[in-house]
Amino acid sequence: MDGTPLPIPAVVQIPNMNTSIQSTVMSAYGLCYDEEQRLLEAQNERNDQPLIHIRILGWMFVYNLGSAMLVKLVEAVTSCPDVTYDQLGEFYLDYWIRPFRIKDRTPYTSHPSRPSFEAKAVDLAAVLKEPNLDHKGAKALALERDGYCCVLTGALDTNSVMSSRVQVPYNEEGTPLKYMLQTQCTHIFSKFTNEGLNDERKKLYAGRAWAVLEGFGYGEILGELNGSDVNRLENVLTLETNCHTAFDNLWLWLEATEPDNPESHCYNIRTHRRWYYPSLPASVTFTDHARPEYRGRIPLPSKRYLRVHAACCSVAAMSGAGEYLDKVMRDQENINVLSPDGGSSDVAVNAVWKAFYSISE
Repeated sequence: MDGTPLPIPAVVQIPNMNTSIQSTVMSAYGLCYDEEQRLLEAQNERNDQPLIHIRILGWMFVYNLGSAMLVKLVEAVTSCPDVTYDQLGEFYLDYWIRPFRIKDRTPYTSHPSRPSFEAKAVDLAAVLKEPNLDHKGAKALALERDGYCCVLTGALDTNSVMSSRVQVPYNEEGTPLKYMLQTQCTHIFSKFTNEGLNDERKKLYAGRAWAVLEGFGYGEILGELNGSDVNRLENVLTLETNCHTAFDNLWLWLEATEPDNPESHCYNIRTHRRWYYPSLPASVTFTDHARPEYRGRIPLPSKRYLRVHAACCSVAAMSGAGEYLDKVMRDQENINVLSPDGGSSDVAVNAVWKAFYSISE
């Protein structure tokens, strides 16, 4: 798989690292780097998953979401000798990266146990609500807000042009200044994780995924996006079909140019090196294009949501997890990347949860 080696500890740049946690963060990152070097020396070309997993851990330090995530990573890497780096990296692949990949198969166990250190995941699973409304209303409002066009390419939404909600602009020679494409209502946090909750295994998987995010300091997002609130305007943007697919597959993400400025909605457009779209600009600024009577009443996409998505995409791209998941999707009918029932073993999952939450039974 086409991953990028971790930077050496002497030169790595880790943001959100205050002096109180600097030494422990660098020590934990050094352990990841040393394990990567060990794997490279003994690399088995037939099985590169352990290398991908350790790079997931290492790049999570670099693209962290704040000090809470750094502290949790340090605890997970250093606090439990019964958990291998391979298991820990796979854990984050399954419960942090995969939830953003809406087409991926859910990795869960057939007969999950409920030890005390999974109490948090079970508690969160219990409050999950399944969306009971479609997103047609959200799509209509997002189109209004986004000027009836893809917010990245500027292509006009075909159906909106055909229904005369928006007009194609022409120059003096009669040449169209914008082209038309089909657009999609794209969710930053997908509905996938909170769907199919009548299946207890799927429900526990969703609880685990949300618990990971809570451990990283973003637990409030579940309350904001639970049930049909997943269709709230802060969680959707209008993208033409190719960009929509790339966004959902972690090939395309947006990084805020001024992450600490709540008034700025300018983003640099980042793409996976294997995905190319010739007409994408380098950056985009979200603007409310709604009619005057709606102006200011339709929220712009959330900077916090886009930050989590961007961190996940960056780790997936740099670690090689993105290519790995692409291959899994292509070969999922023939390749079983987890245990025979489609999930990691109970023993491995439970051991990692114990390390993740640092809860003793």
